[in-house]
Amino acid sequence: MTANRPIPVPTPLTAGFWDAARERRLVVRECSGCGRLFHPPPSQCFACGSSAMCWREVTGRGSVAEFTVMYSPRVRGFEDAVPYVCVLVELDEQPELMLVGNLLGDRPVESVRIGLRVRTRFVDTGQDYVLPQFEAEVTA
Repeated sequence: MTANRPIPVPTPLTAGFWDAARERRLVVRECSGCGRLFHPPPSQCFACGSSAMCWREVTGRGSVAEFTVMYSPRVRGFEDAVPYVCVLVELDEQPELMLVGNLLGDRPVESVRIGLRVRTRFVDTGQDYVLPQFEAEVTA
């Protein structure tokens, strides 16, 4: 990773996510009242209104719901990475449970498509955090 990339600043609401990522685990918020999953983590459930929330580990597998190819070197810290693919991934655990990340690997940007199966890959940044990103699943 490039040293001048933005560094996440955990808040009391997001600290559990970043702590789990350091352990190479992907977690999302779960409503203890109705079981609905959320990311980013809310302070209360949007479905039932409960404020009883906990962290739940998920598989990190899903499908690309949207993506964009970044060709411009104007985003600070990513100048040397262009072109790169930023993906919105719908996780398998629940419809509309989305995470944003970059698509890693040697896949040509032209081959990325909606529906592409991906899995989480944790990237050690060399700083004080581990970044969950995505890579295409290998199909046999």
